[in-house]
Amino acid sequence: MRTATAISMAALAMFVSTSALGAGAVGVSDQYTIDIRGFVPVICRASVETRNVTPARGRAPLGTLREFCNNPNGYEVWLDHSPTLAGAAMVVDGKRVELSRGNATLLSRSGHAAVTARSLDMEMPRDGMTGHLTIRVVAL
Repeated sequence: MRTATAISMAALAMFVSTSALGAGAVGVSDQYTIDIRGFVPVICRASVETRNVTPARGRAPLGTLREFCNNPNGYEVWLDHSPTLAGAAMVVDGKRVELSRGNATLLSRSGHAAVTARSLDMEMPRDGMTGHLTIRVVAL
């Protein structure tokens, strides 16, 4: 009986000493760190809310240019156009931007992500100017 009691006492002493060590042991903590990572695709787009516009000399309101780009480095909005429209101009928020002799003209640029609405008009210096206009966004 003495042997069983001695073994029980030794087991109890071992339990108490390991419990005490566990509570204050180095490296044991109640704090945890969880890292969450995600991927957000870059989305850039521009659209013009407009009505039908009849080409004529003078200034014609085209509507609102709506820009959206979530690229943190920014973006550019380009107007692709027919070379036949050289000499015409776009007026973006009151700033006149003459169309290039080539087929693309920079309309706006942002150095950061943005959601923007701009007024858009077109100036035609002469009657009979025809061509196509396409807006595109380039992420930087």
